[in-house]
Amino acid sequence: MQSTDGAADHALRQFRLSRFGLVLALTGLGFVALNFSLSLWLGRLSFNRSSLVLLVATTAFATLWMLLRGAPRSPRFVRAVELSTLFVGTAAFSAMALAVDVLANPDMLVRTLLTYMLLVYAVYVPSTAKHTFLVAALMTVPLLASVFIAFGAWDPALHDPPAAPWPKGQVGDMAYPATLVTAFFWSIVVAMAASFSHTIYGLRKA
Repeated sequence: MQSTDGAADHALRQFRLSRFGLVLALTGLGFVALNFSLSLWLGRLSFNRSSLVLLVATTAFATLWMLLRGAPRSPRFVRAVELSTLFVGTAAFSAMALAVDVLANPDMLVRTLLTYMLLVYAVYVPSTAKHTFLVAALMTVPLLASVFIAFGAWDPALHDPPAAPWPKGQVGDMAYPATLVTAFFWSIVVAMAASFSHTIYGLRKA
């Protein structure tokens, strides 16, 4: 009975991961289509850097969907495909922080995208809290690195308000505080995702 239950859980997990990849791929294509539509509307038809990283993410998530759909795969294969494609896809999402202007709050943009993604993963894909922590760790490195690099280009002479009461700093001074703030809020998201996985996984096993 236990082996049968384990096989059923694995099959469900593979199915959910495949669907998760499909939804993310369609979401990425939606963002690309939105960028293209806005460029047409503004009369600036061009293939910008944000569309490029979105296509990379879409390809990674589509790979997750295609490789895990259909026939059952071994747990080792499913785990390898899941972690590699999610890492590439979320790294591409994080790279959007480098593709938009620093005044567009790239930290909030990328953190919001990854927050939705991780919380949906925790709720939809059957996983232990430990595994969700592992997935979150794969997201954390490119997220913080991208925010740090993006705000390394912060120039107080260009980006601070003209009437700012604080003294002007050096170029790149915002990199550390922006990364620390992102790490703080992201740690809350990771804790929430792990608790969601723990609760839902526990209910399935009860």
